[in-house]
Order: sequence, then structure tokens, then C-alpha cells
Amino acid sequence: MKPILILMLAVDAAIFLLAVYDVVFARGAADRRNWSRFTLPLMIGGIASIQVGERHAGVAAAEVLPFFGALLLGMAVMSILVRLGEGRRARASRS
Repeated sequence: MKPILILMLAVDAAIFLLAVYDVVFARGAADRRNWSRFTLPLMIGGIASIQVGERHAGVAAAEVLPFFGALLLGMAVMSILVRLGEGRRARASRS
């Protein structure tokens, strides 16, 4: 297996575990809302994983990277939607 694939799998796992840890072990509602700060790393990691996986097609573990990339991109989209929902709730409560 190529070192770039091992590195990308490790980076994907680290980003995923950081986001999960932040959501699961948040102390309160205010901390739980802060997980959307991972939007940019999730997007970058997801896009990079998809590109590396497509460029190394046929190599062991290269088929897993686009799956992890799609998972990270989905988490990024979810964090964007959570952030938009928070903004709407905050504006509604001020009115």
C-alpha cells in the first residue's frame, strides 16, 4: 500500500474522530453547537480523499478513500445546515 493512502486514511480517521468526540463529549448545548467549526477541515479532508482515491484506483485501500471522502463531505454539509438553523433560531428569538 502506498504511503499517501495510509496518510489519507489516518487523516480521515483523525478528522472523523475529532468531530465525533466534540459532539459526543460536549458539556452543554452551547458546546454542542460549536462542532460546526469543523466544517472547513471536513470539506478539505473529504475532497482530498476523493481525489486521492480516484487517482490511485486499483491499489489496495484506494477504494475506501472515496467512501470516507463522501462521509466527511456529508458531515460538512450537515454542519453547515446546523449553523444555518442556529442563525435562524437566534434571529427568531430576538424578534
